[in-house]
Amino acid sequence: MSRILESLSPLNLLHSEIAECRKCKLREGCQRTVPGEGPLNTPVVFLAEAPGETEDFRGRPLIGKAGKVFRKAMQQVGLPLSKCYISNLILCRPPDNRVPNPDELEACWPWTSQMLQLLRPKVLVPMGDTALRMLAYKLGFSKQVKQDKITKLAGKPIYVEARKFYVYPMLHPSYAARRKDAREEFTAHCRYLKHALPRWMERV
Repeated sequence: MSRILESLSPLNLLHSEIAECRKCKLREGCQRTVPGEGPLNTPVVFLAEAPGETEDFRGRPLIGKAGKVFRKAMQQVGLPLSKCYISNLILCRPPDNRVPNPDELEACWPWTSQMLQLLRPKVLVPMGDTALRMLAYKLGFSKQVKQDKITKLAGKPIYVEARKFYVYPMLHPSYAARRKDAREEFTAHCRYLKHALPRWMERV
């Protein structure tokens, strides 16, 4: 077993450790953990809230109804997901797709923290209010988001000077899936992200 682990990439090793996690009760009620996916040398990390039913069944992030909205928008604007890392703050599906509670978010945060240390992204894209609030609290940019709602902050880049990276809040794709106007806004934000990336990379 030790030889097998030594042969794994840092991300695959992290994913294998996540599969053994029992830090909260969510693991008891889901089929499997759903780690992120994407290359190690990516500048962009997308973070949503938690896996849904389809993700829990197949073990991949953002492939259900909301994921289809996300992936279609990215395809439309020509931003290849093969060059991005996609994950959730919570890596096990909450019962009935409810919002994760604070204890669950805290229990899962060390995995997200390790992932960010491995990837060292230049742009973090929290999708939805839960992801934005958790990242702001843990990474020290709460003053820049205040108590504003995600509907107000979505599409407005935040440069975190102390950490030398951008945060680009977006609507959660599940919200975009329910409303045509939100889908159009979501796609527009994906388009802006694609065009802004080269300029942001020069700064960071």
